[in-house]
Amino acid sequence: MGRSAKAKKAKKADFAKVKLKVGKKLKKADNETRTDFKARKIIIKEQFADKSSENLVTKKNHTLKELLSRLHHQSVYVRQDGLNGLRQLVQNNRSDILSQQLSSIVSAAAPTILDTDGLIRGTGRKLITDLLLKVISEIEPHLHILASHLSCALVHINTNVQADALDLVNIMVTHAPGLVAKHANVLLGNFLSLISKKVNNPQTSVPKVKKVDFSSLIMVSPENKLSSTKWRLKLLQEMGNFLRVILAEEDKCETAEPISPWQTILRGSLAQVQWSDQLVNNVGDVKILKDEDELQNFCSSLVPLLFAMWAEITQGTMLTAEGKQMLQCMLELLEQIWNLTRICTQKNPAQCKWLQDLLTPAFQQRVMIAFPYSQHCDISIGKKNKKRRSVLKEDEEMERSSEEECHELNVSLLHMNLRINGQKSIDSSLINYVQSLLSDPAKDGQYSMYQVVLMAKTILGELSKSSNDQEILEGFLASIRECFCRLHSLSKDKMQLLELLDIALDMNHRRLWSLPAVEGWSSDIVNELSAQPARSEMISCALQLRLRNAANIKPLLLRKNEFIKGNLTSRGVLGMDETQLETALNRLLSV
Repeated sequence: MGRSAKAKKAKKADFAKVKLKVGKKLKKADNETRTDFKARKIIIKEQFADKSSENLVTKKNHTLKELLSRLHHQSVYVRQDGLNGLRQLVQNNRSDILSQQLSSIVSAAAPTILDTDGLIRGTGRKLITDLLLKVISEIEPHLHILASHLSCALVHINTNVQADALDLVNIMVTHAPGLVAKHANVLLGNFLSLISKKVNNPQTSVPKVKKVDFSSLIMVSPENKLSSTKWRLKLLQEMGNFLRVILAEEDKCETAEPISPWQTILRGSLAQVQWSDQLVNNVGDVKILKDEDELQNFCSSLVPLLFAMWAEITQGTMLTAEGKQMLQCMLELLEQIWNLTRICTQKNPAQCKWLQDLLTPAFQQRVMIAFPYSQHCDISIGKKNKKRRSVLKEDEEMERSSEEECHELNVSLLHMNLRINGQKSIDSSLINYVQSLLSDPAKDGQYSMYQVVLMAKTILGELSKSSNDQEILEGFLASIRECFCRLHSLSKDKMQLLELLDIALDMNHRRLWSLPAVEGWSSDIVNELSAQPARSEMISCALQLRLRNAANIKPLLLRKNEFIKGNLTSRGVLGMDETQLETALNRLLSV
């Protein structure tokens, strides 16, 4: 049966070609792309806000919030860019503007101390330095954040982090010593961990009161740079600076009234002491200043480490440059421990038994056994000199050694030894060494006159007790007088030597007045007043001798009355105005 016409037509319709007719639109296809859509702008006002109206904006137009968010990025360079932006904000804005956002900035800068990347630690250290220089007065409430992170950095497992942390301690001690002293309890104990390791003794019973255990041994490892002598020297210097800051803040708490001339003449007169509550609060919480047990634990750990480091580097009486620096750092730290003990115990450290047991045997056996010390200096000869000096042997041409005496260091050693051992350390070697320093003009200025005078005071007090030491005493006073006459009339060292004359002419040492050196010294003072420029200390000393009528100075003054008055009136006196000079001369030269 065939298909119908309708079916045939439907079949053709699937493939039929559309005939175009004039005036009629084509039917749009189903897959046609429409181009008649409309578009509108979506505007977010925060994107186009005027950032220049904000206070804290960098040159790159970054706000504080944007910079803080960069510090948490995984890329080192993005974090560094954020830190540099924070530095820019700190440097280019006033402190009153920065103080409003100081908490956020400090909280963001502190964690950079612990970052394992050196680039971030270095930039963070610079940011903290800028903060200390710009907002030192407002940063105190936030310093505990820095102290906590710094304390963690000092005991970090990464040695580079520890080294950078020590540099940051130096920066804080330099720019904010008062604030660092308030956080001494947090930082001080971690210093020792940089060169030592803890020692746990299981046999030691646990004390009732829990205290910090400072017992430790020196760290020795060839692969660890913290074991090098250079690093130890740096650590000891920073620790010395840290302890010096604590002592300096403590000294600010005491303000003494001026001492009158009569208080100097009359023994037993002391200046009154006034305390400032604000200054006391700065160091009042430092444990090693108020808790003797804490100080003893700290010293019991530090002092053996000092002697252990010295034992590693010492080479007998001849010191290298590093050995000299090590000994100087050790003496400075022992001096500060001595002062800390005096403040904490409120008594003479020489009477503190635990400190004496800690210092006396070790200092005598390890340090003073090789006294006096000298420094070994290496002199290398260049190629030109080597060709010219053909007379020298080859081994002598390459290196020559010279010996340089360390008078200042030896004087410091004697001074510390005298403090520790007291009068027991006064022997012929000590007297001869001090006497040789004072007698030799070539050694002037190579030692601390202050320390020499302190030792000479003790020597004079000890020698004056016995009549058997009359000859030694006369020679010692003669060397002091020789040094006094040799120094310039306006020298401060010369004025310090007058303290020894004051002791020699004390009322308790009347038998010294008749010694030729003492009488000649009084005559030297009168001669200098009549012909040389003078300082106020010289006038005060002469006046005290006149009031005591010591060494027959009164006839000498009256004999040269006119010369003294004419010389001092024409030249003037350093430290006195005309009215004060006139009053002093009337009292000094009155009949």
